[in-house]
Amino acid sequence: PLGWGATYANHPVLLACAYEVVKKNLLLDTESKVLKIEKIMLREIDGLVQRHPCVMQGRAIGAFGCLDLVRKDGSSLNLLGQDLPKEALVVKQSLAKNGLIGLFRSPMLHICPPLVINEEELMDMFSRLESVLTDLDNALE
Repeated sequence: PLGWGATYANHPVLLACAYEVVKKNLLLDTESKVLKIEKIMLREIDGLVQRHPCVMQGRAIGAFGCLDLVRKDGSSLNLLGQDLPKEALVVKQSLAKNGLIGLFRSPMLHICPPLVINEEELMDMFSRLESVLTDLDNALE
């Protein structure tokens, strides 16, 4: 019998596309690039945690990172699924003001730069993120 595919699972076009992406990543040695990005991400995230009271902790695996945002007393800005507090709106507005498009599911601020980013661009992104967190620190005072 012939198989059939659903929208996201086992569809032949999806699998052909995924296979081409894997081949391209191997040819471009994307894994080595991501390892370099990860080292910078870990260093910069650690610095953000040290400098900003609004960041409880941060983490990164490869080119994907996350910051856990907290209030002055160390409690989470909110629980997932709750309405956004006014401080979370400060973060959203500051991201836009600083030219960042991001995945912000308060209280978690995700960091996921494109894999084609270079070190200079990555440092620029963290500089902009520093401004966002400074705005949040100021809003929490």
